[in-house]
Amino acid sequence: MSVAQSASPAFATQRALEGLALKLAQAPDVAAARAQARALFLEDPDARTPDGAASVEDAADQHFWGAVLLALNTDPYHPKIVPLFLYRHDLDGQSYPSALHGGLENPDNVYRAIPLSPDSRYVIHGVRHSPAPAQITYELMDSIPGLRSIGRHLAMLKDRDMVLGPDGAFTITLDSDPANGRANHIQLTPEARCLFIRDTLSDWSSQSADSLTIERVGGPDRPPATEAQLTHEAAQLVVDYARFWHELPKIYRTKLAVKTNAFNPPAPRDGAWGFIANTHFEIADDEAFVFTTHPSDAPYHAVLIGNHWWIALDADLRSGAFNTAQARANPDGSFTFVIAARDPGVWNWLDTAGLHSGIIQVRWQGTPPDLRALPDGITAGKLVKLSDLESAVPKTTVWVTPQQRQVQLAERHASYLRRLTAP
Repeated sequence: MSVAQSASPAFATQRALEGLALKLAQAPDVAAARAQARALFLEDPDARTPDGAASVEDAADQHFWGAVLLALNTDPYHPKIVPLFLYRHDLDGQSYPSALHGGLENPDNVYRAIPLSPDSRYVIHGVRHSPAPAQITYELMDSIPGLRSIGRHLAMLKDRDMVLGPDGAFTITLDSDPANGRANHIQLTPEARCLFIRDTLSDWSSQSADSLTIERVGGPDRPPATEAQLTHEAAQLVVDYARFWHELPKIYRTKLAVKTNAFNPPAPRDGAWGFIANTHFEIADDEAFVFTTHPSDAPYHAVLIGNHWWIALDADLRSGAFNTAQARANPDGSFTFVIAARDPGVWNWLDTAGLHSGIIQVRWQGTPPDLRALPDGITAGKLVKLSDLESAVPKTTVWVTPQQRQVQLAERHASYLRRLTAP
């Protein structure tokens, strides 16, 4: 389905960048790097497992496209603001591939990364729309995530701490000086290299990300990169990007002591902006994993699943994720989810696209800053036979027919397309 875009500067920038990425992807050096990066995934022992083999080519393709896009916006002297990690989409009749990676991106987030240099001064002009996203964070990091690092947290400006005008307009200043009374100021430390932005949409059908433009208002002059230089940067980054995101899930499995079909307690996020919990799921074709989550005091709460490569499963054309606006709640406000390789007929079905193993991630965002733990965030995780599912879920569970499932998915897709055309 093609989306005709407005003539706004943001969408013009996005079209130009993605169009250039399509061109650079055909360059011989970039194509050679793509083959080398693809081999990293194909040579992984897990690529020879049934689930790994079913998803490995898609994983290699998505990492390649993400790397090429990233290579076009790493210059802090000529920064751009464009969305990252989009699903496959059409703009004005041109198709662009999905660009997710092994970081398990949240489909509720509009992600943007702005390259920065501490020797420069920047001003971001923004407008917050109504209704506002469930949460918005402007996080200062020492690297653009995926640029050979995950990026270390340095500072954060949260929506609840920002000063807005009556019309939702605001200005964010970024430089190496203290705020000195300036609202919405982020002081650039010597390590600062990126402003990573997350606009978290709990209602895709009505909420829009902040509209943003950026000016570099001080610092040394540098000429913009030529197309040849961008091609060279892309060829270099493709392999490094694939290697980094390919290895990251392996590191996190050990670091987080990720269990199978059982959750560790939710862990706090750096910057005190929420909590997160992960587990692997392992199910047979006739099984389901059932678990219940509790939003607690979080204004935003969501669940998503990913494949072996920690790439989020499709939440646009499939029900690979749910937030509280999309899911159906239990009478007490909790949510019961069912993971299964085939449709079990419940509304809150996390669709694995036929896979029998993968990763589950649960998020709580916007929690009070003094909240240190969520001991009852997840309960009742259990593996059951599909034939016993009705007795394993609450009696108030919402069940759907195949026709109702199609309506549910059509509404999800339409609301995702709105994200591409929202102001």
